Amino acid sequence: LGAAAGTGANLLLLALGLGLALVAANPRGPTYRRARREVLDRLADAYDQQHRAAEELAEANRLKGEFLSMVSHELRTPLTSVKGFVDTVLLHWDRFPEEQRRELLDRASGRADELTRLISQLLDFASIEADRVDVDLRALDVRELVDVVIGDVAPVVADHRIEVEVTEELVMTADADAFSHVLVNLLTNAVKFSPDDSTIRVQARAERHEVVVSVADQGTGISVEDQRRIFDRFYQSDASEGDGNGSRRGTGIGLAIAQRFTEVQGGRIWVESAPGQGSTFFFTLPVGRVAATRVVATATPAPD
Repeated sequence: LGAAAGTGANLLLLALGLGLALVAANPRGPTYRRARREVLDRLADAYDQQHRAAEELAEANRLKGEFLSMVSHELRTPLTSVKGFVDTVLLHWDRFPEEQRRELLDRASGRADELTRLISQLLDFASIEADRVDVDLRALDVRELVDVVIGDVAPVVADHRIEVEVTEELVMTADADAFSHVLVNLLTNAVKFSPDDSTIRVQARAERHEVVVSVADQGTGISVEDQRRIFDRFYQSDASEGDGNGSRRGTGIGLAIAQRFTEVQGGRIWVESAPGQGSTFFFTLPVGRVAATRVVATATPAPD
């Protein structure tokens, strides 16, 4: 809205400039004709900019509306499941053997973990939208941190085979929490869009002055068109990967979070994929040892 209003003000100033040019110039002279042509061209450009800004604003508002609707659904589903499992156990406590009670409570715990991850993701996104992301850059052992992250998401990846290949004694300059956010979101994305019992491969190696980390899945792949927008906030494509179980939809912010937390650590992130051949997400971080550094990064404000 601010961009569109600013462009509208520019249109007004240009119109005033056109009026002044018409008054001051000789309507029969070349100066008049040149001034008229220039101002009219600038008015046309300004109009095009305003039109594009209005379209971008409408698209942003549409995506935000879809996001809010999706979040309410994503929050309600695990909450309903948790309550259902717990209520069932409490109502039939004496009728259920201990093994069955434990199974139901384990399922409730799993859905509660899912809810916790979603809330954590929303909090990460809120910190990015607030334009402030703090990172504490330190020398970190890559294998050690990768193992910690995989242990943390063990319930999420339980139905997949995880293969890890990390160069020995590989050290990166990173923030432990920010690195975890990136890898967790990439692993979650791989699980979401890969069939059960498939392999997810995590690799890390040094290339020149960077540590390159990759997460490869065996999903159905991502089209070139979707790859261009896959890191956009709220973006989800019906043509993207699917696990075949109808569970493709999510919040549409996981990869945007991964991108932002990669960038504030001085890294890059991208995807390589082809339909039918799975996808591999890569991100880089500086290699080597540096003194501890605290950085407060400013994110790009979201459209109003």
